[in-house]
Order: sequence, then structure tokens, then C-alpha cells
Amino acid sequence: MAWPLLSLVKRTPSATRRASAARRRACRRLVDAPHRFERLEPRLLLSDVQWTGNGDGTSWDDANNWEVDGAGTGVPQAGDDVTIDVVAPTTVVLDSGATSVAINSLTTNAAFTISSRTLTINGPATFDAGLTMSGGTINGTGNIAISNASFDWTFGTIGGTGTITVSGGMNLSGNSNKIVDGKEMILDSNTTWSAGVWQVRNGAVITNQATHTVDIQANLNLDDATTGGTETFNNFGTVQKSALTGDARLEPSFDNKSTGVVHAMVGTIEFDGNVVNAGGLTADLDAIVEFSVSGGVYDLDAGTTVTGAGEIRLVQGALNINTPLTFATGYAQSGGTLGGTENLEIAGPLTWTAGTIAGTRTITISGGLAASGSGTKIQSFATLSLDSNTTWSNGVWRLQDGAVIDNLATHTFDIQGNLRLDVPSAQTGEFNNFGTIQKSGGTGDSVFEPVFDNKGASVVHSMSGTIEFAGDVTSAGRFTADVGDAVEINAAGKMINLDAGTTVTGDGALVLTRGLFNVIAPLAFDADFRLTGGQVDAQAALTLNGLFTWTAGTVIGAGGIVASGGTTLSTTGTKILDGSTLSLDSDTDWVAGVWRVTGDGAVDNRATRTLDIQGNFSLDVPSGQTGSFDNFGTVMKTDGTGDSLLETTFDNKSSGVVHSMSGTIEFARSVTSSGRFTADDGDRVEINAAGFQIDLDAGTTVTGAG
Repeated sequence: MAWPLLSLVKRTPSATRRASAARRRACRRLVDAPHRFERLEPRLLLSDVQWTGNGDGTSWDDANNWEVDGAGTGVPQAGDDVTIDVVAPTTVVLDSGATSVAINSLTTNAAFTISSRTLTINGPATFDAGLTMSGGTINGTGNIAISNASFDWTFGTIGGTGTITVSGGMNLSGNSNKIVDGKEMILDSNTTWSAGVWQVRNGAVITNQATHTVDIQANLNLDDATTGGTETFNNFGTVQKSALTGDARLEPSFDNKSTGVVHAMVGTIEFDGNVVNAGGLTADLDAIVEFSVSGGVYDLDAGTTVTGAGEIRLVQGALNINTPLTFATGYAQSGGTLGGTENLEIAGPLTWTAGTIAGTRTITISGGLAASGSGTKIQSFATLSLDSNTTWSNGVWRLQDGAVIDNLATHTFDIQGNLRLDVPSAQTGEFNNFGTIQKSGGTGDSVFEPVFDNKGASVVHSMSGTIEFAGDVTSAGRFTADVGDAVEINAAGKMINLDAGTTVTGDGALVLTRGLFNVIAPLAFDADFRLTGGQVDAQAALTLNGLFTWTAGTVIGAGGIVASGGTTLSTTGTKILDGSTLSLDSDTDWVAGVWRVTGDGAVDNRATRTLDIQGNFSLDVPSGQTGSFDNFGTVMKTDGTGDSLLETTFDNKSSGVVHSMSGTIEFARSVTSSGRFTADDGDRVEINAAGFQIDLDAGTTVTGAG
């Protein structure tokens, strides 16, 4: 026959509560023929342990301070439910005894101190009179609540899973590490952090609840131990730095919720992990909120506000503007990428030393921009609208991916060195100037490579050295250069369109070195103009009231050029007049190089003006081409004992004089004259024009000792 199941329970309490007193062992005996017995596993049954304080009144490890299940004494053991319920103020101290203490739950209204050892709590724990922790570890899977008095933490670890909620205030002090390991710490009251590293590891989370403040009172580090998992700080309240001028570093991922505020009152709050922000960022005067980890992603989403008289700073990573936003603060960038797709206004001062500004949107700078430092400043896709003054003192500024700079009316873009606004090969960029661009420092060149549009009422002013344009240029504004300085077009294959409204002024010079220089409307240049290469297409009349220096290059166009401020033809380069008219309404010095007329081009030397040929030069007309020279003034040769050859047809008007003072002036094509030819002793005027007609009309005279 079969025997029924028997449960045998054994309990052995004693005054000292031996370790077996907390256990009840259940044994099962199964009897069958021939009466065999089987002993099953022991099972732990929980004890209810109450604090009496009848021992020393403070020590966890004094067995006489405890009552077990209402009978006998003993220190709480594994699996016990522990209650400390006192009337008078009492402090319970866990600081000696066994290395590790494990219990099921803990409820205490006495102040509690842990200075060493590990307390493992796998059920709920409530510290109703606060907690002081100066060492040791609180571990386990249970949720912990600290209320009614503060959590004073100088050293130690809070680990395990579940949550620890601090609602009586928390004070972090002392130079030792305070570690949250895997648990979520919920700050449901104010926190002051005055010293020591606060470390989160193994996926730990800190949540600062709404209306509560974490006050950082020194240059401290919330350390992400990189032990695995993602450590996170969720801020629904306020995180502020209130003391010392250095950095407080926050390394975990940081989520600043819509109710959250990050406030740098003094020094710098530095984010070294990813950031998601829908709340407030504020920095007081001379204080900084900084984003500084390589590879970090910082998303400023809807709800974000940026306020204060301080500064937002990007050192590394990607700061993404995902909502239309205004920085009331200043902004400084020394690396990383300012990205996103939404418009941004920076109302405070912007300091840019390196890094990339990107995104298909407009960034309006209304608080001033200082581009400094030797690092490259890259602008990709984005439009920078400069609604305030800009100083550029150092470093390459690069435009790519169609990036645009708009320098708005009344504002100055001040170049303070020999700098380059760069556009890489196969890339595009654009600069629209509604205000003033000036070069105030450096005697060399500042080069603009993007497409440049100098709008009406705008100014390009070279005050020191040269402003050089290397891309397409359109202008309806003013170019001006101080004495000894220049504005230069050096744009091979590019179009330079000078529309109505364009003026050229100052005591310096406008220089064309390379490019296609198109005069769209009648214009007058009051400054000097130097043509050293490229092509001037005078589609409308161009009047040069300053000195015209021509060393190489081509002049075309039906509008022609009137040179009324003096002309100098110099250097060995060939000067080509192709189908256009050059009217010399002032004296001209021809000191070097070939002068070529093609396509029926014409030179008109006006009355009272002198063309002084100062060497043995050729006014060349290639075979099959035509060109003319009408002389109302004086053509003279003052240097060189050889021949100066004029191959154009030549009309020496009644007021005209041809005077050879050194060597020979030789005509190689048709000549018509009603003026004077004269040669000094030993010199001559020569006609060497086989097959061409020479007409000496009434008024012609030939004089001199030559």
C-alpha cells in the first residue's frame, strides 16, 4: 500500500539565534512497500525581523538590537523582512561584521548609515529618515526609496536592478567615487554635488524629476565607465553649475526633456555623450554649455530654447538643429559639425575657429561673427546670412555643396589678413554682398573663389594689399582700393559682368589678370585700371578716368574704351585691340611690348594728347586683318634708335603731328595726312607700305632736321 505525504517542520530558536533559526526544513517521506523513505530539498522560509535597540542601540551587527518573529534575537539573515520602527531619533549603522548582508526587504524610520560591506536587498526598501553612505555597496533587485531626510553620499556603490528614489534631498560630497551600477536613480528632490566623481556604469540611469535641481558646485565629472550598456541622464528638472570657472563634465547620454533646463551659471557644463534636447539651455555671462565628444550626436528638437548672455560651444560631434531656433547666447565652434535642416539665428556673438557648418537651411548671424584660428572653416550646403559685422582674421574658409554667404546691407565683412575663401575643385559656392567687404590687414592677396555678386549700393574696399576674385563676378556696386592697394580679377575662364551702377573709385587700382570682363552698361572707372591679361568686352562705353596700365590681354566690344586718365603700355606681353575702339583722351606712354590691332579695331589719339613711343616697338596688324589709327594729337618716338613700326592704316588729322625724336617711325600701310610730319636730326619718318596708297592732303607739312 502507499503511505500519505508527511511534512515535517523543525524550528530551533535560541537567545543567540543560530544560523539555522531562520530556516524551516520541510521533508517529505514517501513510503511504499517495502517501506522506503526519500528526503527532499530544504526550503527557506522568510522571517520577520524587528529592531528593538535593546543592544548597543545603533549597530546592525549587535544581535540584541533585533527580535526575530517576535521571539528571540539575531542579526537579519538572507531572505528576512527587516523593520526598524523607532520613536526617538536613532541612527542604525552598518559598518562591520560579515562582508555581505542579504535580506528580502527593509523598512526603517531611523537614520541609516553604511560605511562598509555590501547590503543586498532583493525586495522593496524604504529609508524614511534618510541615508548616509560613506562606503560599501547597496545591491539587489528591489526598489529603494529614501525620503523625509537627505541621502548624504561620500563614497560607495549603489548597484543591481530596479530603482532608487531619493525624495528627501541628496548631497554628494567628499573626493571618493560615488557609483550607480545598473540601477536607475530617481532624483525626486534637490541634489547638491560638491566633490568627487559620480560614476554610472552597466546601463545605469539617473532621472532628475520635474521642479528639482541638480546643483553642481565644483569642476566635477559624471563619469560614464564604458562598462557596457548605455548610461543615461534624463532631466525633467534643472541641472546647473553654480560654482568655479572650470568644467563640469557629463559623460552619459543626456536627455533634456521639455520641462528640463541646463543652466551654466559659472564655468562650463560639458556634454561628453549624446544629447537629445527639447528643453532649455542657458548660459550666464562668461559661462558655457559645451558639446565636446568625438562622434557625439546632439539633437536640438522642438521645444528647445537657448538663452542667456553666455555661450553655446561645439568642440566635436554633430550639433543638429531640428527645429527653427534662436540662440540668444553666443556660439563658438572649434570643431565638429553644426547641422540640421531648420533655420537658426545666432543673436549673440559667433566665434568660429574650425569645424563645419552644414545643412540645407539658413543660419542668420545677428550678433557678429569672428572667424579666427588657423583651422579650416567649412560651410556645406548652408546659407550664412551675415546680419551683423564679420571679422575674419585667420584660417581658410571653405564653401562647398552650393553653400552661400549673404553679407547684408549696412554690415561689414572685414578681412584682416592674406586669407582664402576657398571652393574645392568640382564644388560650388556663392557670396552675395549687399554691404561692405573690406581688407584691412595683410599686404598680400585675399582670394575669393566662390561666385561673387556685388549688389547695388554694396562696396568692395581694399585697404591693405589685394582682394582677388577667382570665380564668376556680377556687380552693380562699388569697387574701391586705397593707394598702393588693389581689387583684382584673376578668374581664368570665368565671367565678370559689370552692370549699371558699378563704380570703381579710390587711389588704388582695379586689376584684370584673367577672365572675361564684360561691360554691360556705360561705366566710368575713377580709379586706376590695370589690364594684365584676360579680356575686356566693352559692350557699352567704358571711360577710364584713372591711369590705364596695359601689359597684356585683349580689348573687344563695340562700346569701346575712352582712356582719359593717362595710358601706359608696358612689359613684353602682347596687347590686343580686337574690333573695339581705344580713344586716347590723355597722354600715353608706350614703354614695352607688341600692340596688336585686329578685327578692324581702331586707335583714336585725341587732340592735344601725346602717344610717346619709348622704344623700337610694333603696332601690329596680322596678315588678313585690318586696323586703323586716327591721330588728332601727337605721335612721337623718344627712345630707341631703331624702327617703330605702325602697321595700321594711319590718318594724321589736320591737328595731328608725327614726330620722330629717336630712330625711325615707319608706316607699313595706307596713310592719309593733312597734318605734320617732323623728324629731328639723324632721325626719320619712313613710308614702307608696298601696295598701299599714301595721300598727303591739304595742310600736310614736313619739317625738322631729319
